[in-house]
Amino acid sequence: MRGETTSARSEPRAEEGEDVARGRRPRRGARAQRVAAILALAAAVAAVMVLVRAAGVFRAPDKPSRAEVSPTPAASPASIPPTPSGTPRPHRQRICAWSRGDSAALEHAAAAHAIDEVAFDWYHSRRNGTIETEGENMALVHRAHELGLTALATITNRLDHTNPFDPHISGPILASSATRTRHIDRLVRLCVRRGYDGVDLDWEELRAGDRARFTSFVRELAGKLHARGKILSIAVYPKTSEPGDYDAQRAQDYAALGAVVDEFKVMTYSFSGSWGPPGPQMPLAWAQRVLSFAQSKVPADKVFMGLPFFGFDWSGGSARYVLWRDVRKVRETVGGRLTRDSASGEAILSYSDAGGAAHTVYHQDSTAVRVKIAWMKSSVPNIAGVAIWVMGGEDPRFWQVLAAELDPRP
Repeated sequence: MRGETTSARSEPRAEEGEDVARGRRPRRGARAQRVAAILALAAAVAAVMVLVRAAGVFRAPDKPSRAEVSPTPAASPASIPPTPSGTPRPHRQRICAWSRGDSAALEHAAAAHAIDEVAFDWYHSRRNGTIETEGENMALVHRAHELGLTALATITNRLDHTNPFDPHISGPILASSATRTRHIDRLVRLCVRRGYDGVDLDWEELRAGDRARFTSFVRELAGKLHARGKILSIAVYPKTSEPGDYDAQRAQDYAALGAVVDEFKVMTYSFSGSWGPPGPQMPLAWAQRVLSFAQSKVPADKVFMGLPFFGFDWSGGSARYVLWRDVRKVRETVGGRLTRDSASGEAILSYSDAGGAAHTVYHQDSTAVRVKIAWMKSSVPNIAGVAIWVMGGEDPRFWQVLAAELDPRP
């Protein structure tokens, strides 16, 4: 087509040049004829191009897609290894964390591109169906949204952060259809008015007799949140059979709850604590049994592995909850001997305090985090990701490890 266009344009130019060379302006009639001829030729060329485009011979370049401008060429279907039948392809596992308002931890996690969702633990149910607020900071929720994160409102059945979970708070709410609906409507209003993306339900220590009523409560809450475009996350006790071995486990019907919630966060931690001798928070063999059972009852793409950022300091028959910053202070003050637990990858600090009392501390460090994430990727690769308890007091390098191991941002 180019050659045809160039050739057609050469004839009138040569004729016009001849008239000028002779010192005469081209005659008006001749000029009109030439203009008409040019217009007719242009119309013909346009018609031909339309026909050629329709035939697929020529296609104007589209705006390049991300894959086309990426320095790494996209894999062709032939280059992607086949996936065994029934096995989902590997996916990017998400990173969720609970927070009580530590802004520095949020910024560290975001700077490392190692966080997708934050559940703000600021709300407590009351037995009369109302909701109490503790430590709420809506500026931090706004900041999470600025960072492109999902922000959830966590609701507990406890008086405050210093008191235990209490079935005497949740029991009256679950007692009847009317009391359940009244509290659910308040939760939905809280979520919508505060601008959260959903609710994170963290009711613990429920009674076994509340199992069916709790399922009804969660089902209705999920339906009303979904109707408003919101999501429902739930924290559940770890177990390896139904209904479970003790009340708190028996109150949670894995299959029924997993069918209606969006995120099913299994608390694969607190294996050891003040109720027993020194030990790890998350032995991997135990976590394997727990998460395998969870996947047998709940779609794997809803299941999250609880990831501890905490530990315990045992001494004299009691144990104290500690974070990484607490252990660092001890090491800077009195030193101690550091070893590692092979069952969990967790660090073990042995030291004597100023009074001469012996202490044993199982805690998380960057190596322990790396061990757990590497294990998750190899042993339970199809689950949704991790749910961290808790942001704040951790080594900032934890987030770098998570970013390197999970690459949470595409």
